[in-house]
Amino acid sequence: MHSTAKGIIAEKKFALRCLELGIPVLTPLIDQNGFDYVIQKGDRFEKIQVKSTAVHDKRNKNSYRFTVKRGAVGFKYSEGDFDYLACYIFELNLFYIIPFSCFSAMTIRINPTSTKCKYNNYKEEWSFLTES
Repeated sequence: MHSTAKGIIAEKKFALRCLELGIPVLTPLIDQNGFDYVIQKGDRFEKIQVKSTAVHDKRNKNSYRFTVKRGAVGFKYSEGDFDYLACYIFELNLFYIIPFSCFSAMTIRINPTSTKCKYNNYKEEWSFLTES
């Protein structure tokens, strides 16, 4: 399956999970703003960028690598482009909901089995999107 199709599937899985959890989710008409969805969180709106991977990181077979860049050219996201990054691992059917302020690199490596992985605090952390 082409990586574009996988990305679209991950985005739809995110929206479905939001609906299942009762999180109001909105879709932009045009994909040009640096975010894939907007969720309503009380009286505020939060922008979500969804990234996905279906393969293990070459450096560590237990890790998954996410490239967090904007567009095919690969521009780095800026503060304000989105509020949360939703990283989806196909093999595990697992989301990581990571606040924008909690990463700075264009590459994120997540090891779901490691106690040392700083991103494991964000594993299936949907409360970020539901609590006001």
